[in-house]
Amino acid sequence: MKLELFEEVQSNFERFVKRFVSLPIKGNPSSLAYQHYHFHYFQAMASIIIDAMTHINYAQLGKEENNIVYSQSFSISLNSQGALKKQIFFDKLDQQSQKSILKTIIQKLDTLQVLNSKNKYQSIRFDCLNRENKLCMICGTLLIDSNSNSYIFDLHYLKIKTDYDDMFLAPDYYLNDKIKLQHIYQSLSEIKSLDETTLLSVLKQNDLAEDDFKANVLYYFGDDFKEYLRKKRLMKSLEMLLFTDNTIFEIADSCGYKSSYPLFRAYYQMHFLQNKALIRYV
Repeated sequence: MKLELFEEVQSNFERFVKRFVSLPIKGNPSSLAYQHYHFHYFQAMASIIIDAMTHINYAQLGKEENNIVYSQSFSISLNSQGALKKQIFFDKLDQQSQKSILKTIIQKLDTLQVLNSKNKYQSIRFDCLNRENKLCMICGTLLIDSNSNSYIFDLHYLKIKTDYDDMFLAPDYYLNDKIKLQHIYQSLSEIKSLDETTLLSVLKQNDLAEDDFKANVLYYFGDDFKEYLRKKRLMKSLEMLLFTDNTIFEIADSCGYKSSYPLFRAYYQMHFLQNKALIRYV
């Protein structure tokens, strides 16, 4: 898996996390019981999202399933000096991974203290310090608890081994070009009957050649546009299923499906949903 595709996996995961932290808190975030409750809700969401992206081969993640070393949610609580106070499932990672993750986080503590609000969950992402022979994502939520003077991180760690000698590239170095195209992808995804004529018309309005457009979709997302659109609509529907109280019929309509049947069928084929708790966070 190349870095550009992995960054798309991470970007998609981050979007769900941002929806998750925007939910109204119904409890005291300084309470240890609430922090445990929050982590287990986060863990359930993270598991569903990663499994869904793997199942539909989003950005070619499914083809890397055998190369996934870790896909693990964990929670750690640090004091203001960066010392580990509490942890949940962090010990499921090997010692070297724990050491590397702590080093990455501790280096950012001073910045986090200045930039982030206290007593409120926020989304956060860390770029791995070492990408040699691996791709990795550290993404989740942060709570700065002023009562205990602690940093509580609920994070998901995704590590994929690669054959590359060095994956230490500047994060988001290519994204300016990708961002220019995002509004086109979004407008196209909202068209329920997207045929070749409509596609060419939209591209012409945006002064983009068809060949360039198709090459960009393949480069950034790993699929041709039709397949990318199918996966994007499915992930959007899953986002609405988790974070809105819309019916499945309303979700299908909002995501550009002609009927709810394709959505029912897609969910039915996600066999992992039968063994996991799918929580509607509303």
